Amino acid sequence: MTLFRLARAAGLFAAGVLSSAGFLQGGAAPAWAGTEPAGPPRLEGTAVLSHALSIDLFPETHRLIAADRMTVGIGTRSVEQLAFSLASSLHVRQIRATSDSQPIDVTWTAESGAAAAPHGSQGQRVLVRLARPIPSGRTLMLEWRYDGIVNDPPREPRHLRFVIPSETAGHIGPEGVYLSGETEWYPDLAGSLAIFQISVTTPRGWVAVTHGREVSRREAGIGTESVTAEWEVAERTEALTLVANRFTTSQREWRDRGGRAIRIMTYLFPEDAHLAEEYLDASARYLEAYSKILGPYPFPKFAVVENFFASGLGFPSFTLLGSGVIKRHYVQPYALGHEIVHSWIGNAVFNRTEAGNWVEGLTTYLANYYYHELTGKTEEAARERRLMLYGYAVHVRPEHDYPVGSFTRKTDEKDNAI
Repeated sequence: MTLFRLARAAGLFAAGVLSSAGFLQGGAAPAWAGTEPAGPPRLEGTAVLSHALSIDLFPETHRLIAADRMTVGIGTRSVEQLAFSLASSLHVRQIRATSDSQPIDVTWTAESGAAAAPHGSQGQRVLVRLARPIPSGRTLMLEWRYDGIVNDPPREPRHLRFVIPSETAGHIGPEGVYLSGETEWYPDLAGSLAIFQISVTTPRGWVAVTHGREVSRREAGIGTESVTAEWEVAERTEALTLVANRFTTSQREWRDRGGRAIRIMTYLFPEDAHLAEEYLDASARYLEAYSKILGPYPFPKFAVVENFFASGLGFPSFTLLGSGVIKRHYVQPYALGHEIVHSWIGNAVFNRTEAGNWVEGLTTYLANYYYHELTGKTEEAARERRLMLYGYAVHVRPEHDYPVGSFTRKTDEKDNAI
């Protein structure tokens, strides 16, 4: 069964994630189709099309200094002001605007609090006002400069330890860097699906990892104590996650059935670097198996990245696993295999949770159960099915049961069983 048929069966088309032609929300062709996205997506509302980010990270002081040159596509109505989300601990120093190569005078105000923040945001609303309206169908270039502190040390989760990661909105510290969509570490408009170019400068000895592919890595200058990495993210994404730490890296090349080269990588702490071959072998094995039923792998790399707090998170082109998990050889089908399936289901085909979360159900079926059928291990498949039924019988009381279509996320063992 192809990814297209799986998505239709699961109702992802009805959720607006795919059209009947197999396109991602916003009209961009899927990355696995073997072609570059054909220009900007067709817009109903105004959205950010691309970011060119430059980020300097200072772990010892929990600080970042950033610039973002973004392209905003104007939707079906002209706009004269825009409301961006940004972490409340970050301070905007400058915004410049141009459209049709002509500068536009701009002012902005930053408002914090739940009432002021854009829908779904936990930070501040930065209201950008333009001296003249930008007509429908045009683009607007905004150049931002901002800086501030991101210091929310991870806390142990209150619910399922291996489903929900240690709770943090984002952190920059000597133990590591974790910046996700919840961090709101770059300005954004709700509903945007953007591509990215990002330059990340870290202390020497640190390595940054994000979506897409690393284009270059160099010391920032003679006699300096910093390193700059350039990354390109050609696949449109809902939110960009950036991590950094003192990693030891290993890699190999894997080729799909069409001959396309995919880079398989590990970013592990030095004390766990000896596990790299085990994770590279397992990654290649799962990519080989699942690409036969889901289609070509949709990203230029797949990386296993070790995290400084407890987590099991999947992002476009990498998975972020807590150090304790890494040490326990997390290479089983329900473990690493599950994260790799998310590369297709959840990270390439998106899901709108308000219409039901089919991503976890499909991924669990393919990784925890169907992999054993795929590899001819029918007894293991039956065993996994029995375990699922046992879990449902033990954790789901009749009065707390609900339809699968109402599932949105795992918060306890009951949700996990359903």
